[in-house]
Amino acid sequence: MKKLVWLQDKFSLITTVGMDTRYSDDLNSCIQLSNRMMLICIAATLPFAIGFPLLGELGLGIGIVCLCLGYGSCLYFHFKKAHFFASFLSYLLPVVGIVTYFLFTGVDAGFHYILFFCSAFGAVVFENRQKVVIGISMILPLIIFLILDFYADSLVIRYLFEGAIVSFLRVLGIVIAFMCTLATVSIYVYQQTQIHLRQQAESLKTKLKLEHVFAEIDEKNQLLQGYSAKQAYVSLTQGLAHEIRSTMTCLMAGAELLKDKSDNQSDVQRYSTMLITAIQRLTVLTKSMLTFGGSVAESRTTFSVNQLLDELVALATCYCSEKQIVLKTDFDQDCQLTANRVYLAQALINIIVNAIEHSNKRDCINVKSTVNHDVGEIAIMIQDTGNGISKEDQLHIFEQHYSSKQSSHNAGLGLALVQRVIVDHKGSIELDSDLGKGTTFIINLPF
Repeated sequence: MKKLVWLQDKFSLITTVGMDTRYSDDLNSCIQLSNRMMLICIAATLPFAIGFPLLGELGLGIGIVCLCLGYGSCLYFHFKKAHFFASFLSYLLPVVGIVTYFLFTGVDAGFHYILFFCSAFGAVVFENRQKVVIGISMILPLIIFLILDFYADSLVIRYLFEGAIVSFLRVLGIVIAFMCTLATVSIYVYQQTQIHLRQQAESLKTKLKLEHVFAEIDEKNQLLQGYSAKQAYVSLTQGLAHEIRSTMTCLMAGAELLKDKSDNQSDVQRYSTMLITAIQRLTVLTKSMLTFGGSVAESRTTFSVNQLLDELVALATCYCSEKQIVLKTDFDQDCQLTANRVYLAQALINIIVNAIEHSNKRDCINVKSTVNHDVGEIAIMIQDTGNGISKEDQLHIFEQHYSSKQSSHNAGLGLALVQRVIVDHKGSIELDSDLGKGTTFIINLPF
C-alpha cells in the first residue's frame, strides 16, 4: 500500500512538469493533460518492447523503445517552456507510432483503431484559443484511419505476424484504443471541473470584497452629506479618497484576473466587465475629490475650464444618482483660465451641491458653458428644476450668514463666499429663480 501511494505521488509530481502559477488555468490544464497522457502512452507501449523481441522481431522492439523515448521528451520540452511544441509532439508521436505498427502488422492487427484515441486527445491537448489546430488534430486521425482501413493491401510493407497472434493483437489494439480514449476524456473532464470550481470561488471572493467596499463607500457618503464646514469637508473627502484608492488596485487586479479566467462563461465575463467599468468611474471620482485637498493659497494658475468642470461633474454624479436626479452637461469649446483653481472649484461645487439639495426625485440639473471670444469671457450656467427661491430670499441670498426656513441655499460655505470668489476673479454672478420651478446661476469669468 505504501509503495502504491508513493507511486501515485511521483506520478502526480511528474504530471506538473512545466506548469506555472503565472499561466492561465487553460494552459496549465493542457500541460498537465499532455504529461499524463504521455506517461500513459509509455506504460501502454513499453511492454511491446519486450513482447515483440520474444516473438522474433527485435527491430520492432527497438523502434518501440525509441517511440517511448519520444513520449518522454514531451515532458522535457514542457520543462523548457516549449509548450506548443511539446503538445504537438505528444499528439503527433502516437499517430506516427500507430501508422508504423500498421505498416508491419496490417489491418487485421487492429492497431489503427487507436487513432480514435488520437482524435479525442487532439481535441483537448491544445489551448481553447488554438481552434484551427484543434480542428485539424481531430479530423486528421480519422482521415488516416479511413486511408489505412481501405488501402491496407497497398500500404503494408510486411506482415510480421499471423494466426492467433494477429487475433490477440487486434483485441489488444481495440482495448488500448478504448481505454486511452476513456482516460483522455475523464482526465479532461476532471481538470475542467476543477478549473470551474476555482473560478466560482474566485468570483464569489471578488464579489464579497466588492460589496464590502461599496458598503463602506455608501456609509462614508452619508457622513459626507452631513458636513457643511469647508475644513471638515476637505478632511473627510481626503480620507475617503485615499481609502478608496488603496482598495482599487486590489479590486482591479482581481477583476482583470477573473475576466481572463472566464473561459467562455458569459455570466462571469459580463460581471467582470461591469466591475472594471465601475472601478474606472470610481478612479475619476477619487481624482476629483483629491483636487479639493490642495492648498488654498492666493496663488493663481492657468488651467483648462472643461477639465475642471469634468472633475466637478464626476464628484457630483454619485450624489445625483443616489437621489435619482438627472445630471446633464453641455460644454462649449475649451479655454484656459488663469485663476485660483481651488477657490473657484469650491465656489462652483457649492452651487452644484445646493442645486442637488433643493431638487427632488427625477428633477434635472444642467451644467453648461459658453465661450464668448469677442469679449473674452466664459459663462458657466448651473440650472436646476428644483424647489426654487422666493423673491424675498433672492434679495438676501448673497449676504453672509443669511438663511431662511423656506430656502437654505446659503448653507455650507455660503453664497456670500461664492460671490466674493467670483468678484475677486473680476467676474460676475447672476441669479434667476422661480419658486417651485427651479433656479439658474450664471457665472461670467474673463479668460
